[in-house]
Amino acid sequence: MSKEHLTEEAIQQYVLDKQQSDAVSIEHMQQCPQCQAAATMYQAMFNNIRQLPVETFDFDLSVVVMSQLPAARPGFSWGMFCIYLLVTAFLLSTGILLYHFHEYLQAFMSGITSILTSLGIITIVTLLICQVIDMYRKYRKKIDALDFQ
Repeated sequence: MSKEHLTEEAIQQYVLDKQQSDAVSIEHMQQCPQCQAAATMYQAMFNNIRQLPVETFDFDLSVVVMSQLPAARPGFSWGMFCIYLLVTAFLLSTGILLYHFHEYLQAFMSGITSILTSLGIITIVTLLICQVIDMYRKYRKKIDALDFQ
């Protein structure tokens, strides 16, 4: 038997699940009356906790939470309608222009050297990446602002 008593955690582990306790703790518990008294106290305390009734709310929590949520906005938004209208007009006009002038566009693109085409593509991709990064940063700021409220 060791001369030092078991820690409170080791005694609680012994009371809750003897199979998970190590052999030294089990041997000490069998021989030490002071640790056995502590284990008996913990066993009584755990039994009393198990016998307590489960706490329940005396009101409907979903009603309280739902009453604090903001009311839903109406389904139609003029701002979003304008944005969708502008995007649709832009895409439609771009498609019409490309369809009507595709012969001229092919001739124009064949006359440009490959280095200028590469520089143009690199510039466009770089600008797109910068735009995506900026948009993501703004999105994260808005989400973080929502999280703190």
